Amino acid sequence: MKMFLLILSLFVDNNSLDKQIKDYLDKYLVGYLKYEYEILSSPKSKYNIELLSEKEFSMRKNIVYIPVKIGDLKNESKSFISVKVKLYKSVLIALQSIKAKTDLTESMFETRTFDITTLKGILVEKAELVTNMRSKSHISTGRF
Repeated sequence: MKMFLLILSLFVDNNSLDKQIKDYLDKYLVGYLKYEYEILSSPKSKYNIELLSEKEFSMRKNIVYIPVKIGDLKNESKSFISVKVKLYKSVLIALQSIKAKTDLTESMFETRTFDITTLKGILVEKAELVTNMRSKSHISTGRF
């Protein structure tokens, strides 16, 4: 019976921590259509782990670092939970090969949802924004 309670308490704690992490990411990743995440590392503690959501949001490449406070019976310490994320947005994709210095039109693009986590630069999300623009460089079919 004791073993069952121990396993149950570990499951409930992990489930609670997972919900806290999801709530934290929901708060800071509002501008994306959806996101996926995987917890890479978290402090090993049998005591209370509390997310510090008032701290500044920190994301480098595709890793979010969530500050936490670990409380035990005698003292408190601070650490981080590392979470790997995939961020999805609707972006314009070229339907045809477009040469450099070509006037762009809405019909040259379609909107698709992609993982944009590691992409650099500014992505165009709405087709009407490309009118009255010219391509700076060659854009291949299927590229952003």
